[in-house]
Amino acid sequence: MSDRLLMLCPRCGTKLGAGVTFCFNCNSDLRQVAVTGAARLRAAQQAATTSDTDTVNGALPVFPLSRPVIWLLNILTTPIAGAVLYYAWRRRYPRAARYANVASIVSFLLWVSAAAAAVAYLPRGPMTREDTVRLSASQYYSLTLQKVRGTTYELEATAPEAGILVGCVNGAALPPQVLLTASGIQGVANSKRVPGRELGRVTGPIADPRLECAIANPNPSDVNVRYKLAVR
Repeated sequence: MSDRLLMLCPRCGTKLGAGVTFCFNCNSDLRQVAVTGAARLRAAQQAATTSDTDTVNGALPVFPLSRPVIWLLNILTTPIAGAVLYYAWRRRYPRAARYANVASIVSFLLWVSAAAAAVAYLPRGPMTREDTVRLSASQYYSLTLQKVRGTTYELEATAPEAGILVGCVNGAALPPQVLLTASGIQGVANSKRVPGRELGRVTGPIADPRLECAIANPNPSDVNVRYKLAVR
């Protein structure tokens, strides 16, 4: 009898002929061994086709939670959820732990991107700047806002001692050299002359993040000017 036609008894190791159902040495029932081997083969096939959250013959699942649930926990709560799942699963469910860790890193990058976009593009609340400045003869004071968030601006100024000139430019720059005229600042359409002891106001819509305003003293003497610039 060739070796290919022989089988070994799983209990005592005696060589037996092919198709034998009982071991003549230890009387073991070889039919039960055949059934157990077939059951193990079916279990292996089931494990290859089962989903991540299914159990195989009562064993632990590969993924305690489904992949979509892991992503939702990271995105809708915080990326910390993925880190917590990683440390909770790293011994018992290593594959799921690695997946949760990747989801945590990706979610963290998404959260950072969303926060940066919110800071850069979301409208900010009203802003007000006010102060008192002293201008020498023929001197002007420039106010520049680089990142204006709002819909309108308003510049108020008053000089009890003498008349002044005020004006603002949105979306452009003031002229390189501020030249004073009888009615306002040359090259600035939205400007006006404010007589002494009166409150002057210039307003306009916000069409660009850059806003430049100027307060000029056309008098031969120094002037104290109280101003207030508001963006709403």
